[in-house]
Amino acid sequence: MNSEKKHLLGIIIVLVFAVVVILGTHYYVTSTGMDSPFTRLIFEHHFEFMLLIGLGGIAVGALSYYLMGKEVDSQKEIIKKNTRVLLNLLDFDEKKIIEKLLEEKGKAKQYELAYSTKLTKVKAHRAIKKLVSKNVVEIQKIGKVNSVKLNQEILEGLQD
Repeated sequence: MNSEKKHLLGIIIVLVFAVVVILGTHYYVTSTGMDSPFTRLIFEHHFEFMLLIGLGGIAVGALSYYLMGKEVDSQKEIIKKNTRVLLNLLDFDEKKIIEKLLEEKGKAKQYELAYSTKLTKVKAHRAIKKLVSKNVVEIQKIGKVNSVKLNQEILEGLQD
C-alpha cells in the first residue's frame, strides 16, 4: 500500500471512531427514557461502555501509528544516508573535524579541534573555514576563542 493510501486510511479510521463516539455520546445524553433496549443496556453498563470506548481509542491510535509510523522511520534513515554521502565528499581534514564535533555533541573550541585531530592550527583553521563556506559548521567568536558548532540538521542526521 503506498504512502498516500496509508495516510487516507489512517485519517478515515480516526474520523470514523470520532463520529461513532460523538454520535454515541449524543444518543446517550439525549435519550430521556428507557424505551430502547440499547439505551437500557448503556445505562446499566455505562462503566464497561466507557472502558470499551477507551480501549477502542487506544486501538485506533495504535493502528494509526502503525500505518504512519513506518514512513517517519524510513525518512530518518534516508536523511542519515544522504548526510553520510555528503560527508564523503569532504576532504580528510574536514572529516576529522566533523568526527570530533560529533564526539563533542556538535560543539567544540577551535583550538580543541586542532589539538585533538592532530592538525596544525593553520590546517584546522583552513578546514573549518571551508566547512563554514559549505554551511556545515558555524563559528561563534567568544573573545579571542572561536567556538565551532556543527549545523543542527547535519548533527541530527549523523547522530545514532
